[in-house]
Amino acid sequence: FFTYIMRQYFNECCLRLPLAPLNKVSRLMITSYLAGSAGNGKTDTAEFLTCISIPLYKSIVRPHLDYCVQAWRPHYRKDIDKLKKVQRRTTRMVEGLEGYSYEGRLRILELTILETRFLRADLIEVFKILRGFENLDPDRFFQVVGDGVRRGHSFKLFKKRYRLDVGKFKFASRVCDEWNRLGDGIVSAGTVNVFKTRLDHHLRNVRGYL
Repeated sequence: FFTYIMRQYFNECCLRLPLAPLNKVSRLMITSYLAGSAGNGKTDTAEFLTCISIPLYKSIVRPHLDYCVQAWRPHYRKDIDKLKKVQRRTTRMVEGLEGYSYEGRLRILELTILETRFLRADLIEVFKILRGFENLDPDRFFQVVGDGVRRGHSFKLFKKRYRLDVGKFKFASRVCDEWNRLGDGIVSAGTVNVFKTRLDHHLRNVRGYL
């Protein structure tokens, strides 16, 4: 009876999930599961978990891990490993990927590692602040080097030196090196969506981040 109730609950969750933002693999798993369960009502447990784990993780769990990381992003390895265990365990629930490494499972499922998502969120926030998309004063966070720089783009940031970790790993300090490595074509994007597209291409194809 409990299994029956859980299946009905997850069926409703699947129907309510926004399928458009999900990748092709996730949409295929959901639709195939719904078609199979509606046809004969018999679905293998592993197949059931395969269908439901990744879409629910991306729609419900991951937003909590990524929420406002610019403010609370951890830098101790023990804290980062605890957060990574959530995604690692989710990928293990997918049937047929038992022989793959963690990175291999992420590539197949089109997921990114925790550090890449945190870095991406930091760089997007820097772009919004410097380009005026946020109602924040850039001078409160960053010191722009200026037009006298001959190499790189015109929005390069000056990185202050700190002795304590509280200063080294704060948002305005930890993001400077990665921001200064971006090309002028990325930081000069006219909109946030264009910046995201160019940034994703840079992180994936230029920097080789997963």
